[in-house]
Order: sequence, then structure tokens, then C-alpha cells
Amino acid sequence: MTTRLCPHCAKLVADELVPAFERARAAWGSDLPDWVEALARELDRSGFTGLWAGRRAILSPAVTRCTIENRLPPHIDTTSIEARVRAALMVGEIEGLISRLNDGDTHA
Repeated sequence: MTTRLCPHCAKLVADELVPAFERARAAWGSDLPDWVEALARELDRSGFTGLWAGRRAILSPAVTRCTIENRLPPHIDTTSIEARVRAALMVGEIEGLISRLNDGDTHA
């Protein structure tokens, strides 16, 4: 196993071939936010190249990795990161929620 210095958080991290979702689950535990899970699953599905192709280039690879691994420095506000992930990857979920609310589902 090799190690590298993360360019975003300046911590020494191991380069492992572990799926992003598994890294996220290990790092966040039961507090894994749904938007981080969506980001990790999409990264596993399409890789960095697919995830950042075209209009979906929402976060740098370093910010993506640090978010998934719950290693963002404390001075970074995750609100904008969350908003970008939700807008790019979870639009269908948001549209479904709006549709259910418009249909009168008060438990959506």
C-alpha cells in the first residue's frame, strides 16, 4: 500500500482500491448523509472521469475524496458542497418529493 499527501486537507492518506461507498460508510458511520452516499455511489459507478464530465464537474477530485472520507477541514462549510451534489445527482429525488407534496402527501 502506498501513501500520498491529500492536496486539500494536507493529511497523509493511504491509496487503497476500496470503493468510495465503503470508504464513506467507514468514515461517516451511521451519520452518513444521503448526499454523501449519492456522491460516493456515483463515483463508484462512473469514476472521476464520468462524474466530472461536462456539466457535472461540481467539485474537484480532492474535495470529493475529502468529503467522501469525512476529512474536510473544519473551516470548510459543507452547505455549498451539499447543494452542488444535490443539484447534480439528486434532482430526480427532489422532483419526486415536490410531486408527492403537490399531490397532497404531507408525509413526503
